[in-house]
Amino acid sequence: MLLHTQAKAQGKIKVDIFTNVNSFSCVCNEADFVYTEVDKNVAILFPLVQFDCPKKMMERDLLELFNADNYPHAKLTIAEIETTKSDTEKVIKFKLTLKNISQYYKLTLSRVKYGSKTYLEGSQKVSLSDFKAVPPTKMMGLIKVEDEVLISFKIPEKELLPN
Repeated sequence: MLLHTQAKAQGKIKVDIFTNVNSFSCVCNEADFVYTEVDKNVAILFPLVQFDCPKKMMERDLLELFNADNYPHAKLTIAEIETTKSDTEKVIKFKLTLKNISQYYKLTLSRVKYGSKTYLEGSQKVSLSDFKAVPPTKMMGLIKVEDEVLISFKIPEKELLPN
C-alpha cells in the first residue's frame, strides 16, 4: 500500500562505486522516492531505473547487476529507532533489500536543516556479494568493480520518522 511520493529535489540516495582505476557515483533524487509502509514500519523504495550515473553504460550495468527487470526497486525499511540524548542525530537499524535479499545495518544519521526542512544524512558501506551481486569487470578484466560500495542517505526526517 503506497502512502505517497514526494516531488522535492533536495533529498537523495547516492551510491559511490569504486574500481581499480577510479570511482563514480550514481544518484536517485527525492522526487523519485516512493514511501510505503511494511508491517507498520516506514519503507522507502528507490526505483533502480531512476539512478543517474555519469554514463548510460554505467546505468545499464547497475540495472543488470541488481536484476532490475525482476527487482525494479531497492528498499530501505526502518526496523528500529534508538533513542539518543542528542538532538543532532538519530540511530536507526534498517533493512536494505536488493534482488529480494535483505541485510540489516545500524547507522547513525545526522539531523541537518536546509531552509525550513530537516533531513537525516549518513553513509553505510555495503558489500555487493551480500546481495548475491557479482561486481562487473570491463575491458577483458582490466577494470574491476570492487565488492564494497558506499551508500549515502539524505532523507527528509518527517518521512523517515513520521511519529
